[in-house]
Amino acid sequence: MIGDAIDFLRITPLKDPNDLNKKIALWRWKRNNRVHRSTGRTPTDRLHEEKLKPLPQIGYRPNRVVVASISKTGFVEFETNCNSVPSEYCGMRCEILAMQVSLEEVVEARKVAAHHRLLERNEKKENPSHREKILPKALYFKLQRIYQLIKGMAKEVEHFLKQAEQEEENTLEAASQLFRLRRANSKETFLSAGR
Repeated sequence: MIGDAIDFLRITPLKDPNDLNKKIALWRWKRNNRVHRSTGRTPTDRLHEEKLKPLPQIGYRPNRVVVASISKTGFVEFETNCNSVPSEYCGMRCEILAMQVSLEEVVEARKVAAHHRLLERNEKKENPSHREKILPKALYFKLQRIYQLIKGMAKEVEHFLKQAEQEEENTLEAASQLFRLRRANSKETFLSAGR
């Protein structure tokens, strides 16, 4: 039966989850009302003879759980699509609860984000409120990278930055200013000014 359902889905064009549910319900109805070769009866007729007990009524949300990593930029990827999460969770692992029409991102048993499920491929959904804390972080890392690049240019520049640090100046800001000078001048001119 499962193999038949998979074959049915493989050859049936589907538009969205609602279309899937309608077509599967129709397929299931046809299958359950077809006379079986070996019994000579339909599965629906045979079901009435079963002594089944009803399942307990419990609140259950059917979902699929997928473990994923949150990127440094605050996105988590699911089935080729990206959804944003709050920036304080960047670099952490999360569980994605994938439901029929929505996704929930959970970090350490806490729901941190929820999105409508994207049905196309390679789409990106971003909540602007998730970006509040990432911009200062991004600027800080950019300044650190500039500091490393400038410091590694020459011994004169490294010495200049050490002097700035000893004089309790902001070395990241000093490196950023040196970087602007370097971009506006040739390397030789820049190094001679540093000497």
